[in-house]
Amino acid sequence: MKGFVTFGEIMLRLSQSQIGDKILIANEFSVVYGGSESNVTTSIPCLGNKVSFISKLPNNPLGNAALLGLNKYKVDTDKVLLGGNPIWRNNDGSIAEW
Repeated sequence: MKGFVTFGEIMLRLSQSQIGDKILIANEFSVVYGGSESNVTTSIPCLGNKVSFISKLPNNPLGNAALLGLNKYKVDTDKVLLGGNPIWRNNDGSIAEW
């Protein structure tokens, strides 16, 4: 059987758990992994096709959870690299690394 190869990023969406809560006062959040690339990737096995995903994710619990999210849809993630330091910008614009 022929298959597909997709690549791209995975987005992490945090939503407040309680309907009506403002995000600033929420104590709990629901986590959803998605984004265009991963949504298309997870749709392909649902249509009966094989698919491999290529990307790089942080080697931490968030990266591992994103991989599990893909794997539950039978996406081959053997080509996903884990590692690197995520880069964040401070309020003053300087780079802060984990």
